[in-house]
Amino acid sequence: MFVGSGKVTPVGPPVARVGDAVPVDLLHGLLEHAERGGGPEIAVAGESCSPAELIDRADRLADRLMPGVPVAVRASGSLDTVVAVVAALRAKAPLVPIADDSGASERTHILADSGARAILGEHGWSDVDLPVVTEHAGAVEPDDGVAPLDA
Repeated sequence: MFVGSGKVTPVGPPVARVGDAVPVDLLHGLLEHAERGGGPEIAVAGESCSPAELIDRADRLADRLMPGVPVAVRASGSLDTVVAVVAALRAKAPLVPIADDSGASERTHILADSGARAILGEHGWSDVDLPVVTEHAGAVEPDDGVAPLDA
């Protein structure tokens, strides 16, 4: 930015700050870069994987999802959460993040309002009665009573 005579004038492209939403084009660019095998290790909470491993894991999970059918994820600071987010994007499935520290009443409200049909990954919530879908088990199945959102 250029500051002169009390006026702030942006110079160059906008800068992302902590807490800003990541532009979709940037995220797609990162995924494309990862698919080509480039980029540094991805590390979250002491776990790490290569970009190619991230794509492989996400694709295994995405193959179990349906475009346009909402799924939820326990939004924890873990590599599994990153895999779930990438999988939902690649499957064109709306993703409903549920805060790690949300209470049973809040979870019930979020899940009911969102229409989520499954939870991606283990969650440990005894009050949630939705199928669990992981990279290796479960799947979001067609349901005649619930139409997918436009993918």
